[in-house]
Amino acid sequence: FDIRSHVISITAFTRRYLIDTYGIPDDRVSLIYQGTDVATFTPSADRAEEARGRYPLPAGAFPVLGSLGSFEERKGQTVLLEALAQVLPTLPDAHLVLVGDGPDESMLRARVTELGIDDHVTFFPFTTEPAHVFEVLDVLTLPSTHKEGLPNVLLEALAMGVPVVSSRLAGTPEAVIDGETGFLVEPGDVGELAEAIVRLGADDDLRRRMGEEGAHILTLRVARGGMVRRDSKPIVTYSVLDGKLIRATIPHRSVYRMALRSAGSFLELGDHVMADSIRDLGLSKKPLMTRYYVERGAILPLGEVVEEGVRPLEGYYGKDREGEHTVDYVGQES
Repeated sequence: FDIRSHVISITAFTRRYLIDTYGIPDDRVSLIYQGTDVATFTPSADRAEEARGRYPLPAGAFPVLGSLGSFEERKGQTVLLEALAQVLPTLPDAHLVLVGDGPDESMLRARVTELGIDDHVTFFPFTTEPAHVFEVLDVLTLPSTHKEGLPNVLLEALAMGVPVVSSRLAGTPEAVIDGETGFLVEPGDVGELAEAIVRLGADDDLRRRMGEEGAHILTLRVARGGMVRRDSKPIVTYSVLDGKLIRATIPHRSVYRMALRSAGSFLELGDHVMADSIRDLGLSKKPLMTRYYVERGAILPLGEVVEEGVRPLEGYYGKDREGEHTVDYVGQES
C-alpha cells in the first residue's frame, strides 16, 4: 500500500528497517529521537530518601542492579538471573531489583529459588514513577533477547546518571555508547553480561565516569505562556492486529498556548552521539515558535484494514491498569 504521509522513526535502526522491509522511500522517513523529561529524570536528594522507603534493600547491598519492564521471555530476565549467579562469587553483596509485572513472574520467582539467589533478588510491582527506582540503582541492566526499539528506560537511566549494561540490539547502540556510557553485550550471552556487571560493580571510578558521560543528550525547555488556541485536525495512525495493518483516522480536539520567540524557551545540545543527528538539522537554540498543550482529547475509532499478512512486533503490555485518561470506542464491531 502507499503511505502518503511522512514517517517519523525514533531510531536509525528502525528507519533502515522501514526502508528496506516495506520499501518506503528514504526521503519519506525521518529520524527524530524521542526525548526524556530531564526535569523529572534528574537526581534528587528528597526523592532518593523517599525511594529508599519505597524500595527497601538488604543492609550493605552493593552494587544494586535494576531491571524495569514486563516479565516476559523477550526481556531476558532469565539471562540476567543466571548472570547474577555468576557475579555473586566476585561481588557477594550484589542485589538485583526487578520492577514490573507480566506472564513470566511466577516462573522467574521459581528460577530465583532454583539458582539459590533468593537473598539477592527482590521483586517490586510495576510503577508509573520509575525515577524513584533509578535513585536506588548503581547499574541498570537491559538483558533483552529480541524485539526492542529504543527503550525509554535506557534514556531515563542515562539522564539520571546511572550507567547501563544492555543487550546490543535494535536501537540500543544508539543510546548506550559501548565503553563510554555503559557496556553492550550480545543478547542471551550470560557470561558476557556477568563480566560487564562485574566490571562496573567493582570499579567506582568507571561507574561514576560512565554515569556522567551519559547524563546529557539535550535539554529542551518550552515556556507555558502565549496565546490560547484550539485545534481539531485529525490524526492518522497505523497499528497491527491479528496480522492486519489497520489505519485509523482519529478525530481529536486540543487547547494549547502558542508563543513567538518565547524568552523562556531554548534548546541545548549535549556531547552525546545521539545529539549529533539533531545538531545536523541546524536548529536554532532559540525557537521561533513554541506550542504548549493544555488539553488534548480524542476518540479512538475501530479503523480500517489496509493490508493483511503483516508481521507485528508483538509484546506484552502488562496487566489492566487504571489510568487518568479515557478512551471512547466508536464504530461497528467486526
